[in-house]
Amino acid sequence: MIILRSSQEKTIIFHPKLLPTIAALEPKLTKDLPPLLTAATGIDAFTHCLEAFFAPGFHPLADGIALEGIRLVLKNLPLVVKDGSNLEARGQMMLAASMGAAAFQKGLGMIHSLAHPLSSVCNLHHGLANALVLPKSIDLIEGSNLNSEQKKRFNRVLSIFAELDLAQEKLSTSCELFFKKLGIKFGLKNHGVKKEQISLIAAKAFKDPCHQSNMIPVSEETFRLVLERAFT
Repeated sequence: MIILRSSQEKTIIFHPKLLPTIAALEPKLTKDLPPLLTAATGIDAFTHCLEAFFAPGFHPLADGIALEGIRLVLKNLPLVVKDGSNLEARGQMMLAASMGAAAFQKGLGMIHSLAHPLSSVCNLHHGLANALVLPKSIDLIEGSNLNSEQKKRFNRVLSIFAELDLAQEKLSTSCELFFKKLGIKFGLKNHGVKKEQISLIAAKAFKDPCHQSNMIPVSEETFRLVLERAFT
């Protein structure tokens, strides 16, 4: 993705040649990554897969890759957070990350639209920013008037949590508890975000193109609401 800026407008351009030809996955290169950075980076991979699976449109290949990526993260991320030298689990996480990168060619969603300005405005690690707003974003979508296909997609992801004995009643609470067990401390205010920055972040999130493929349409007010709920 290239961003061209002029005095009058900003244009976002994508070109297939920007995609890498190969991805070199070497688990040994990640074994010294600290636990919290490991958790945050793994949650970013999870978010890529989740948002891709929830993105509207017909893309069964991306859907299948996304679901397997979710399963690999749920199974292996706790292992590498606990023991960074577990190269087998590290390798599985690298596969999950690559799957997320492939799957999100289908689209992302509101979580990434929020994470981007949280990083640029508040200097939050991208994966941590995703983690802090994902449960409240998913809770908002869950509470919307979803159609049968959208509900089926929620249930499909929740079934993966259930297979690994990680499921709560709702997907949003399942994700929140999983992240907490990885060491994520919730509350944007606990990570340097100021209450007075919420309006700015919401405005920037609405300008971010990722939410255009969100499961449901969102507005700047939607982003402000999620940020307020994620603040404490």
